Amino acid sequence: MGSPRAFGVGSFVLVLLAGLALAQGPGWVDDERLEAAVQEPQNWLTYGGDLGGQRYSRLDQIDRENVRRLVPAWIYQMGPAGVTQTHPLVVDGVLYVTNAGSDVSAIDAATGEELWRYDHQMSRPVSGERNRGAAVAYGKVFVATEDERVVALDQRTGEVVWDVKVPPFDASHLVPEGVEPPGPMAYNFRWAPLAYDGKVVVTATRFEVNEVDSQLLADAVARGEDPGVAWINANLGRRAFVAALDADTGEEVWRWYTTKEGDWTGDFTPTAYDGTPLDRDLEAERALTERYGLGWAAGSASPWQIPTVDVERGLLFVTTGNPAPGYIDLMRPGDNLYSDGIAAISLDTGELVWFFQESPHGIYDMTTQNVLFDLEHEGRTVPALASCGKSGFCYVLDRETGEVLFQTAAVVPQENMYTRGTPEGVRAAPGSLGGVGVSALSFDPTTGYLYVEGIDQPEIRRLVPVPGAPHLFETTTESIPGESRGTVTALDLYDGGKVVWQVVTEQPMTGGTLVTAGGVVFAGEQNGRFNAYDAATGELLWSFQVGGPITAPPMTYEVEGRQYVAVASGAAATRTQRGGALLVAFALPLD
Repeated sequence: MGSPRAFGVGSFVLVLLAGLALAQGPGWVDDERLEAAVQEPQNWLTYGGDLGGQRYSRLDQIDRENVRRLVPAWIYQMGPAGVTQTHPLVVDGVLYVTNAGSDVSAIDAATGEELWRYDHQMSRPVSGERNRGAAVAYGKVFVATEDERVVALDQRTGEVVWDVKVPPFDASHLVPEGVEPPGPMAYNFRWAPLAYDGKVVVTATRFEVNEVDSQLLADAVARGEDPGVAWINANLGRRAFVAALDADTGEEVWRWYTTKEGDWTGDFTPTAYDGTPLDRDLEAERALTERYGLGWAAGSASPWQIPTVDVERGLLFVTTGNPAPGYIDLMRPGDNLYSDGIAAISLDTGELVWFFQESPHGIYDMTTQNVLFDLEHEGRTVPALASCGKSGFCYVLDRETGEVLFQTAAVVPQENMYTRGTPEGVRAAPGSLGGVGVSALSFDPTTGYLYVEGIDQPEIRRLVPVPGAPHLFETTTESIPGESRGTVTALDLYDGGKVVWQVVTEQPMTGGTLVTAGGVVFAGEQNGRFNAYDAATGELLWSFQVGGPITAPPMTYEVEGRQYVAVASGAAATRTQRGGALLVAFALPLD
């Protein structure tokens, strides 16, 4: 008989953890599974497919040769009609999806049969409802809602485990004497939460405002007050943030605000990153800095995406949007930190580590989820990050330092892009919607190709004086009839971000792309067409009309050896557009 095996403390811990995993059973998602999500192509565990947001699937059953045979495998009626931008998750054969009203459904991923449903009851009226997905971890499904709540549901039953309302910034201590304090600032949670490290990270949005209430300005002028000061005082608390909650209790762990407290003016930077002059009246801005010194507390800068995670470095990366008020820029003198850029913040504490600002003083939001990858650059392997914005440019940064490695080619036409406008009106592109909107990017690490949806929608900008305030000017925008289309572009990030191929679509693209090991890129259009392109050439390989607008990103998964591709469709009904919300799963025929 051989000698007995040594059994140390480390071995005991491993056996104990394995036993716990078995006891928890299928469907249990912990940090280890999230970190190794790319090793589970049959599942889709987090919004970006993995914590780094690459949205690349190793599944290859559906490929460029057979994709033309795709047919609907099942259709799920999601319920209330609304702007349908949701992203499903799949864990061990169960699909979890939200709808526009922040309801959550658990569905058999092979058949589309509903297993349970959580019907969210709004605590206040909400206009333009939409929700972009859930998170699954630690036996719970997390949803962040339009009425400022984060809800944790039991993953097996859909029953509420906890439900917390997250308060906005409290600006009561900033209200000047004699001024009526504004009420709590209403906002929305719209993006899917990020569940990781025992936390649920959420991004608070809808703080942004471009046009200023003209009646408020007129009333201030009539009272002999500075209308800019009056607007700021009425909007104290309009300050976006990223917050981390304890996944077990919902208690807030930390919060990072997207406007820099006290001094958000920065260096009064005269150019964009690439040296293009910004149309700024720096002299006027400096003269108004003290007068509008509380602008940071009303400055918005909504984070428009779910963060991505650098596990090794303990960093979260988040993009930020425009400062407020967008169209009367002299009411917010300076660079308006930390708007229109990319922030790296500590996963543990929420403290800022570095910040890159693409567009100082606010013209174009940074809008996409950051994509993490490794890049061979100048003889060394760099931990890199790719992100795109409404300017139509994408940027590749060193994610340790925030240094820009390069700016890619533009994915849409550009013209007078940073102009504030002229009294006569000037054509500018990209327009207010972008560029690149909130569409999800996808990245193929085997080729270095980044797949980006674009919005080619130029506009006319005019600069007009604000009545009763000769020191203030407002930019107005006007669409140009017949000039609205979209693009799908492949950029080679292993070769400086050059364009490999591009296709032009009838309407702006606002959902997102998916790339698979089968050599296929999937993307949907607002006209209802769901398309498959050759990932190497951009050739259209297949198209299916789902019957409603697609403004959601597709995803893929596998159950019992069969690969599916799923996408949500739908919008609120209008005179020219049908309503309804569907989730459609496609697969190859069973023959």
